[in-house]
Amino acid sequence: TFKICATRTRARMSKKRTAAAAAIATQKPSARPKPAPSRWPEYAAIGIALIAVWWAYAPSLHAPFLFDDATLFPAIPGAASFMAWVGRIRPLLMLSYWVNMRMSGSDTFSYHVGNVIIHCAASGVMYFAVRRMLDWAQVEQRMRTALAGFCALLFLLHPLQSEAVAYLAGRSEALSSLFFYAAFAVF
Repeated sequence: TFKICATRTRARMSKKRTAAAAAIATQKPSARPKPAPSRWPEYAAIGIALIAVWWAYAPSLHAPFLFDDATLFPAIPGAASFMAWVGRIRPLLMLSYWVNMRMSGSDTFSYHVGNVIIHCAASGVMYFAVRRMLDWAQVEQRMRTALAGFCALLFLLHPLQSEAVAYLAGRSEALSSLFFYAAFAVF
């Protein structure tokens, strides 16, 4: 009885497979579902960009406080108080400095890493903003992705941006570019 049941089940499954294959074969080419595009090139590009950022900005991660940095951070009276930092002008900027100060005190490493993270986020948001503009211009999908990636990579690694990343007081520029591109991307 087991062999009979197994044979009947195989026969039913075979009929279902042939019916499904015939249905797919009779569909118009445009009605057939297209396989999902592979996402590994995008992930590889993101990985390469992160390695390039690390390579470009790693020498500045252990740099000391310079110029305005020395007056911005440790010299503020009552620097441990949250309101002494955030109650001043530009509260979001000062909040980010306060978080760094609470994490590492006067060690500059976390300040520099914070700047690099903000800069990477601004570059990622710029990618979406440029894609949105190219979408409005009705540029082909592959070209849109390639151009947006190139613009984001150029923004990420251009030497002009090194001041906003390596100089701790330049965080205000990195934050403003992040929010500018974010507002443009969601518009």
